[in-house]
Amino acid sequence: MFEFQDWSLNILFFFTDAKRFIGRKFDDKFVSKYAESNQSSFLLVRGKCDRAAYQVQIAGINVIKSPEEVSAEVLKYLKDSASEFLAQDITEAVITVPAYFSNAQRKATKKAAELAGLNVLKLVTEPTAAAIQYVSDKNKSNSKILVFDFGGGTLDVSLINVNDKTFEVKAVYGDTLLGGRNIDDVLFNHFYKPVNKRFTRRLRNMCVHLKKKLSIEKEVSLCIQHYNSLGSDYYLSLTRNKFDELNRHIFEHALNIVKLCLSESGISKSNIDEVVLVGGSTNIPKIRALLKGFFNKPLNLDLNPDEAVAAGASLHAEILRDKRIDLEKYKVTEVTPLSLGMVTNMNYMKIIIPRNSSLPARSSHKSRTSFNNQSSAVFTIYEGERKQASLNNELGSFSINGLPLRRAGDVKFETNFYLDEDGILNVTAYEISTGKRNKLAITMGEFRLSEKRIRLSIEEAQNQKHEDDVFEAFNDLKRSLKHILHHILYDLERICSDKDRDFVKKQCDRFLEFVDKLNFTEIIKLEEQFLIIYNSVVDILKSNLMLQSAPKSFEALLKLTLGKDINAYV
Repeated sequence: MFEFQDWSLNILFFFTDAKRFIGRKFDDKFVSKYAESNQSSFLLVRGKCDRAAYQVQIAGINVIKSPEEVSAEVLKYLKDSASEFLAQDITEAVITVPAYFSNAQRKATKKAAELAGLNVLKLVTEPTAAAIQYVSDKNKSNSKILVFDFGGGTLDVSLINVNDKTFEVKAVYGDTLLGGRNIDDVLFNHFYKPVNKRFTRRLRNMCVHLKKKLSIEKEVSLCIQHYNSLGSDYYLSLTRNKFDELNRHIFEHALNIVKLCLSESGISKSNIDEVVLVGGSTNIPKIRALLKGFFNKPLNLDLNPDEAVAAGASLHAEILRDKRIDLEKYKVTEVTPLSLGMVTNMNYMKIIIPRNSSLPARSSHKSRTSFNNQSSAVFTIYEGERKQASLNNELGSFSINGLPLRRAGDVKFETNFYLDEDGILNVTAYEISTGKRNKLAITMGEFRLSEKRIRLSIEEAQNQKHEDDVFEAFNDLKRSLKHILHHILYDLERICSDKDRDFVKKQCDRFLEFVDKLNFTEIIKLEEQFLIIYNSVVDILKSNLMLQSAPKSFEALLKLTLGKDINAYV
């Protein structure tokens, strides 16, 4: 929370939730919902580049500040405090971010640091920073640590494998719209009554105080004195049981995120060596009880939940800046939150770097032309989990021109993906026979989805798995059948009879036109129509020895292609 004081008018404003707004578009659903709530001393407006921004009115003048500017003020205060304490100018820092921050949000955080006069040595996720501090304190190695980081604004769950001071993030899951602030909102809505803005601010502050006291006491009563024009007092009373009941949906959602993180990692809860709690919201007894019951083991409460992240970041800064001998073995490996890939022909998403791959990540894919005499190839890059590429997030594209004019499938490519630790994706593709190549560099922060879209993208892929399986089966069959017909069309001149040649060409063209109009759910129609076309020309092909001359027996390919259990996908 950043405080802005207009001394001439003695007006005090608070800018809150900069961590939630930073890097977000104004049209983001969360921003829109917050802007409509009208529970703050500021307004949210459309700022530069369609980003969310704060607005307050002072002496009739609208003052607009971006979340980056507000965050920069906080960082500047910390920078000045550290400089004063250490008696030297601080110019570099390691800054922590939620594990589920999108690259757009990370980039905005780096911008805030630059505005504060800081050079960012590295952005480290908060759970990883906490794990560094934990291992440093306990001198533990060769263990699997689940870090449950439940702060005021975000929830992050990370599964980290520690092996001889190497920190490898195996999986992350989280919600940057779930934190202690949501619990405050639940209490605020429970006790709220329309009075005036001053009462609204006092009530919100009292709800925060009430929440903290209920972590220690089983029943709490507080009072807001003289809350209205009559000088009346307003009493807030709540038991811990009622508190747990009011926030049950938040606690259950938090536990579900733990389950999803474990599922992503492929590691069972019984194999987790330590459950480390970070963030002020982990002081809530119900949260601790749920986690202890789920893992069936004591939780690790050794770290100060409010200081562990900052302490771990400081330690990591020493690793990067001072090259201390006792810290040289520390190595931190993060992961990418969404899969990266490219579209093949017919809108199919080929994943090259899977979600939760350790960074830096490198992978390659071999492909080939789809049409006869294809002179160019376009490579379009996506991120997401759906098998239909158009349902994912497009990052960019490039092409290779001047290809050798050959039969479909005879011209081959290799595409290489490299995602570095700073979120820069480099894609290079080249045609194997000529060496012709092109490349694309993508700064993921310019294109990356918000964390909510990342989470929804993953959930959507999980919910629509059957639909994606049907699409994949249809796509595989369609690609194989078109491949067969393109081979036939490429060798048409081998058919001696003009009449037969024209007939075969018309039948092939008819099928190729027909197949492009089919919906991916019509897989049976695709198979049936191909068999009709193929049976009408197979005698001509055999009489002209076209089947035997194919690089792969069409009969064998047909058996392989149509021999699949198509009905399993219908």
